[in-house]
Amino acid sequence: MVVNLAAGLDTRPYRVQLPASLKRIEVDLPEILAYKEESLKTEKPACRLERVRADLSNAQIRRSLLIGLLVKQRRCWS
Repeated sequence: MVVNLAAGLDTRPYRVQLPASLKRIEVDLPEILAYKEESLKTEKPACRLERVRADLSNAQIRRSLLIGLLVKQRRCWS
C-alpha cells in the first residue's frame, strides 16, 4: 500500500506502470479530490486506487486516518 498525503493533482496511478495488485490511497481536501475525479473520470488507473477526503491540517483527523490505515495494512509507504 502506498499512501499519498496531500495528493493534489498527482496522476502517477494513471501514467506510471504500477502493479495491478498495488493499493494506492490518495488523501486530500474534498474539493481537490472532487476536481481531480471529474478531470480523470474517463481514465483508468493502473493499480487499485482509493481516495480519502480529509483535512490533514487537523491533527486529530490526521492521527485517526493514519492509525486506521496502519491497522488495515502491515506494510505501508508514505
